[in-house]
Amino acid sequence: MATSPHDFQPDIDLLTAIPMVPRILEVLTANSGMRIAVIARVTEERWVVCSALDQAGFGLQPAAELPIETTFCQQI
Repeated sequence: MATSPHDFQPDIDLLTAIPMVPRILEVLTANSGMRIAVIARVTEERWVVCSALDQAGFGLQPAAELPIETTFCQQI
């Protein structure tokens, strides 16, 4: 993990400051049957985690970045 602030840090900080976000992610995983729920900042080139509930153990945490070509965004 980078030691300097992420360039999407304002988005990450905003979601961290909203007390209901963790509960919303819990509801999403419970209702979908999936063990992961993520709020990501997505651009044409990047997919950055802003908030996550990762019960699947993928290691997704705020500021983590996935290669865009490995996400659904590439197909949409």
